Amino acid sequence: MVKLNYAHLCDYAFILGNGTPAIIGIFSEINTYHLPIIRTTTSIAINLFADDEDNHSLGVSIISPSGKPVIPPFNQDIKKEKNKLGIGSMISIGSLKLEEEGTYKIEIMVDEKLLETLLFFVKVIEQ
Repeated sequence: MVKLNYAHLCDYAFILGNGTPAIIGIFSEINTYHLPIIRTTTSIAINLFADDEDNHSLGVSIISPSGKPVIPPFNQDIKKEKNKLGIGSMISIGSLKLEEEGTYKIEIMVDEKLLETLLFFVKVIEQ
């Protein structure tokens, strides 16, 4: 069975040389003066716990407030390493174009089953 330890939407996420995750600029809200907005650096940091050493598949989708996909679905095969608790995945999205105001969903799937949904909000503000 696979469980979610954490998942964060952030500016940057990467693994240091010693295996430690580095997560910079965690956010859940984006305020902008106009739409569309293009975020040039966006990442999703995910850490899972598996109580087995089987192969699993990780899938991530970002869905707009109107239900449209924002990026093509991300898929990755994952497997727990011996003598480690977590399975880490740092997904660099690159340019993320957001065209709608409202609540976006990040769906995290494991073995094609919904494990968790992260939410983030885009709001247009006045100058």
